[in-house]
Amino acid sequence: MIWRVWALIAGAPVGLLGGFVGLGLPPSLPKLVLCGVGGGLVWLLALSMVALARDRDPARGAHLAQAASAGLLALPALAAALLQLGPGGVWLLGLSLAVPLLALARAALTRAPAAGPRRQIRAALAYLAGGALAIAALVGAVSELAAPRPALDASRTAAVLDLDARVVTRPIPRCAARPRGTRVLLERGAHPRLSEGGDVLWLDARSEAGPRQIYRLERASLREECWTCAEPGDNLRPAPLGEGAGVLFETTRHARWWDPTNSELHLIRGRGARPAEPSQRLTHHPGPDEHPALAPGAGLVVWTRRLRGRFAVVSAPLENARGGIRLGEPTPLVSGGAAWIAAAAWSPDARSLVLLRGNPWGALRAQSFDPATGEWIALGSLRGGGADFDADGGFLGVAGARRAGALGWLPPAAGFLLAPLAGAAEHTGPLAEGSELRLAEPRGEGAALELGPVAEWGAPTGLALAPDGTRLVLGQRRVIAGAFEERLLEVELDCRL
Repeated sequence: MIWRVWALIAGAPVGLLGGFVGLGLPPSLPKLVLCGVGGGLVWLLALSMVALARDRDPARGAHLAQAASAGLLALPALAAALLQLGPGGVWLLGLSLAVPLLALARAALTRAPAAGPRRQIRAALAYLAGGALAIAALVGAVSELAAPRPALDASRTAAVLDLDARVVTRPIPRCAARPRGTRVLLERGAHPRLSEGGDVLWLDARSEAGPRQIYRLERASLREECWTCAEPGDNLRPAPLGEGAGVLFETTRHARWWDPTNSELHLIRGRGARPAEPSQRLTHHPGPDEHPALAPGAGLVVWTRRLRGRFAVVSAPLENARGGIRLGEPTPLVSGGAAWIAAAAWSPDARSLVLLRGNPWGALRAQSFDPATGEWIALGSLRGGGADFDADGGFLGVAGARRAGALGWLPPAAGFLLAPLAGAAEHTGPLAEGSELRLAEPRGEGAALELGPVAEWGAPTGLALAPDGTRLVLGQRRVIAGAFEERLLEVELDCRL
């Protein structure tokens, strides 16, 4: 009978989810296939036993076919388990077992006319769509619970205050609303970061082979050198170490089919134009390790990691190890709850850590956190983009998009679901449209910069502010006439020091 074939098909996702939870990572593909087949057979056996016990009703087969569709609930649960979202695989598996068992009991007890093909299709779609909504709501509720604020400790407060006292204070630039001029540095590239002295620009861009790679650009001569072209995967978002010692970046080379959103942090060392050695892996954790940033003067790395379904900014010290450098034990710094969160920049005086939280396709809430006092300062909202400080942390540049796309209208709490999609979509086009720039002291939203036609060219991919605060490099991205385009634009500000 048709319902028996359908039971085999609809029960397979439950078996796959059970296998994924039971086998752990990395799962054995042959064993996972056997689990899927086993799940279908077990579901068929359960339905067949009900059919044998209740075979006097001629409509029983149609009721059992409807109940068989409940197994489709395991598909969104399996997706959540693959992305390490929500309460954990065991709880997702429990939900995926409980609903089919309730549907089976209902099918055994129901006495009603048989459902036709249209009603059967609607039931299957209802289980699939309803399951996706239920799993999303469950994951969002779990992610929003227990979103801690950064914890202060005496040693960290003392270290921040000591560093703040040693940073030489510079005059805050007073800049006009309209820049003095602009020039295109490169017709490619994204996520710009300047070295401490401002003479070297780090970026990522598509290589001739296709994947994104880390490049070093000397601003005076525009001499360009690829630092990761000999390495696999997409390598992006450089974070240069102080004193020209190398650069941190994130890479997708460790992603696997059972962990498709996996990214890890790598460090590549070298002084001068070329790297001294291949990059070294720093993180070993399923899911994303992304958006690295360096704490000023402390050898501390901060980055975004997904922990038990919720995104969080974590920190860990760089430590000397036999044969290289390693990261110490990561410590959660602040959780985004159900929203995506990332550290955009940390001021050189250590007194302002800029955090972005929300839906990466839409408006992100920008806040500055002072690790010494625990004070939070609202910096307004922006759509994507980034932030950067001048050499003493007294001047802040913030970049965002002018208009969000369709997914940008979803609430910030949807960030935990949309962040994986945003990460993949960024490789093929912008998440929003147009560019905005704001300049400010790190205690307010600041004043907008009038960019003119530059604002409409594309959406921002990052911002790098020169040490003296009088110029910046803006990354922009767009898709026009089906063609993907990027550029790095140097903006000279009209400032008085």
